[in-house]
Amino acid sequence: MVVLSRVLSPKETGLFTVAAAVTALISTLRDFGVSSYIIQERNLTQEKLQAALGVAYAFSVVMAGVVVAISGPAGGFYGDAGVTRILRVMALAYLFIPMNATVMMCLRREFRFPALYRISLAGSAAHAATAISLGLMGASYMCLAWATVANGIATMAAGYAVRPRQYRFVPSLRGWRAVLSFSVYTTAGSICAEAVTRGCDLVIGRVLGFTALGLFSRGGSVLTLVNQSLLLAISPVALSLFARTNREGGAVRQDFLRATAMVTGVACPAFAVIAVMAGPLIPFLFGPGWTGAVAPARLIAVSGIVGSMHYLHWSLYQSIGANKERLRVQLLIALPQVFVITGLSFVGLRAAAFGMIVNAAIELIVSQAMINRLLGISARAFLDPIGRSLFVTLAAAAGPAAVWAGLLSSHGLWRPLMLAGLLAAPGWLAAVAATRHPLWAELLATAEAIRPWLRTRPLSARF
Repeated sequence: MVVLSRVLSPKETGLFTVAAAVTALISTLRDFGVSSYIIQERNLTQEKLQAALGVAYAFSVVMAGVVVAISGPAGGFYGDAGVTRILRVMALAYLFIPMNATVMMCLRREFRFPALYRISLAGSAAHAATAISLGLMGASYMCLAWATVANGIATMAAGYAVRPRQYRFVPSLRGWRAVLSFSVYTTAGSICAEAVTRGCDLVIGRVLGFTALGLFSRGGSVLTLVNQSLLLAISPVALSLFARTNREGGAVRQDFLRATAMVTGVACPAFAVIAVMAGPLIPFLFGPGWTGAVAPARLIAVSGIVGSMHYLHWSLYQSIGANKERLRVQLLIALPQVFVITGLSFVGLRAAAFGMIVNAAIELIVSQAMINRLLGISARAFLDPIGRSLFVTLAAAAGPAAVWAGLLSSHGLWRPLMLAGLLAAPGWLAAVAATRHPLWAELLATAEAIRPWLRTRPLSARF
């Protein structure tokens, strides 16, 4: 993002965002809930795995054909042939999804996170290298489309190298009915969720234009920054933990509350600091041409604070097989959320960004009520860790807020950001300790774990 924001214009970024939104909507059918089936299945046999892989391949091929078929009409609807070109290239990525999703879910069942790290690293490196090199060569928005394909190829190659050896990853349709009977609710829920998420991009692109969508998308990069660096490290572990506890007949309730405390204790302060310091952060990361993304970035960061409170809900539904309940929640919230974004988009870009906060609140209220019923969680039990996390958030954001109020106008970009970071960290740590937030026990355990390592290993070996 940092490099390409200096290569691609807001319009080019918005054009790719529209095409990516179209493919994401169709991608909800790419493996037809096979990932959920694999992670929660109590007795995953060779036959069941092959059936899951066979179903995933069947739907992925069909969906690739659908993307190619609608590429022309989609380009005509938005009045730009670039949408058509992007869609036709990105259709190739569907061919790698079944194997990638199946291998990675098997690895998650076994808690093999070092292997998952190597897979993700290979895919991310291929994506970045392809996007940046093609972008610098003048490929414009197509650099991101080809980067998506490169990501799929590299991920499949790395996944095959570290795959669980007790399984043969050969697709078969024997036993496909059991997979489909489970997956239909998962897929329907995913369609509703993606329709809202990607519908926002499609509506803004149509109502406000590609440039406004590019600014909205880059403002939304604040969510990506936190998701990629923090939350994506937590969600796979939480999903695997919930699923294992459920398969073993344990109570998922305590795992869920503890994991929610961890997520909100880290993500909420991060989003709050970003919201405060968006003024220098956006041009520092993406260049002066993106200052129009500052206002939506602040609002989207606030929506991230609310969204982090229900970030693990999908992992929970998926891990315990509560797909009917998840579908019921999505059906209840989808229409109001679409109305919110559509209506506010006609007001302007900032209003559309504010709609992200409203939609996050709608999902939190409805989905948390369902989670409370499924796990027997009282409102007090849920609000206690959330309250501690919000206190930690205020403490972490207090220093950056003082920097923003007093120093922002006369000290360039990097100095306020550096000072804000130096003030946010001790504020966060002091609040975690003062509230005895669940993160405090984790910090103490980490310190205790590395203490012998620091004492016994020579200085040259520590780094």
